Amino acid sequence: YVDDITIEEIDNRVPAAVGDLTVTPGAEGALSATVSFTAPTLSTEGSTLDALTEARLYRRGTDEPVKVFAPVAPGERLSYEDTGISASGMTGYSVVTANLAGESVEATAEAYIGVDAPGAPADVHISELNRHPHLEWTAPTKGANGGWFDASALTYRIVRSDGKTVAEAATGTSFTDESYTAPSNSQDAYWYLITPYTGTLKGLFAQSEIMLYGTAYKTPATETFAAADMVYYPWIAQSSTAVNYSWTLDNMGYNPQAPDQNGDRGLATFHSVGEPAGSKAYFYSPKFSLDGLENPTL
Repeated sequence: YVDDITIEEIDNRVPAAVGDLTVTPGAEGALSATVSFTAPTLSTEGSTLDALTEARLYRRGTDEPVKVFAPVAPGERLSYEDTGISASGMTGYSVVTANLAGESVEATAEAYIGVDAPGAPADVHISELNRHPHLEWTAPTKGANGGWFDASALTYRIVRSDGKTVAEAATGTSFTDESYTAPSNSQDAYWYLITPYTGTLKGLFAQSEIMLYGTAYKTPATETFAAADMVYYPWIAQSSTAVNYSWTLDNMGYNPQAPDQNGDRGLATFHSVGEPAGSKAYFYSPKFSLDGLENPTL
């Protein structure tokens, strides 16, 4: 995985790398950046530098420096506004200083310059409002790459977990999905993806939690997952990883083989292998009413 390794001998009296190298993007998506750094005061061996002949600032992808500072005093704070950036994107810079003994090791830094796509919404909350799914969230405050985006132009594309796009250009930070009404004699499970846009720039999405809609089943109730199915729908398996197979419904146990508890060829299985260590796995039941129960027991 690693190649083209070289070892180069240098004089240990050359300057140490510059400190405090920062890249500040231009305001409101401007294609400019201010690069600042402090010239070194010590050599690589730790001795005090008497003088520096120059400091060269490079933009990533350029062979020639965008700025040469000369002469440079050790410890001097230097800054340059680069207005030659041609397009929005992550822009990197490197700085090399020199004295009579040779060149320093380069220091590097980068930042997103120009107009960025919006970052992901935060604090997504899902609830039920008049039997409709209701979403609330906090608008993104940073760009997808840490850059500037036009927060005044934010809209949101909202997709339900059954694949239906319920909003193409929602505004604000809340939305009620009136295209779905919770059933009165069953239950459904839904979650939503919220993706911000500024114009055609697609941002990072946020996913809501799963929400159960419908009337809670009366108790007492019995669920044994007969024939690897469910009487009370839906039971939901969810994992913190992309694998999502920690819980399954099966006819019998495997590895080692084991019959189900009551002979109806059905059980719920937790799989202790197959997902990364540290994963969290959940098995959610549908909603059950506890009305009229004095000492509810599972």
